Amino acid sequence: LAGLKLDGTGLEVNVLVTAASGGVGQYAVQLLKLANAHITATFGARNMDLVRSLGADEVLDYKTPNGVALKSPSGRKYDVIIPCAHNIPWSTLEANLTSKGKVVDVNLRFGTLMSVAFKKITFAKKQLIPLFTFPKKEDLE
Repeated sequence: LAGLKLDGTGLEVNVLVTAASGGVGQYAVQLLKLANAHITATFGARNMDLVRSLGADEVLDYKTPNGVALKSPSGRKYDVIIPCAHNIPWSTLEANLTSKGKVVDVNLRFGTLMSVAFKKITFAKKQLIPLFTFPKKEDLE
């Protein structure tokens, strides 16, 4: 969905993963590292070593002002944001995206689907992409 290649042959992309120490976030960080992404990760302070060990290049404690605002420590804007945490306002996500950035939303809610429809109707350059998953036992094994 984000145009990344997991074999590392693509261009480096700046990605933010929120709640990177959670179940989905941990997998996202590891897969993004395979894709040659520069990863900024948010987490609770006690999980910094874990998140760094998974491959995060930059880290943000979500309780700090920069963590709440999702500001990259190096001042980078993000090409892709994967919000694994709930209730992050679109305005906060949008403010941190590059001009053609994408938000891949793994927390599907009715409001997300309405936002996707609105973005399509208005031809917005910044995209909100819902991630639909249908896990199968054999895929998980």
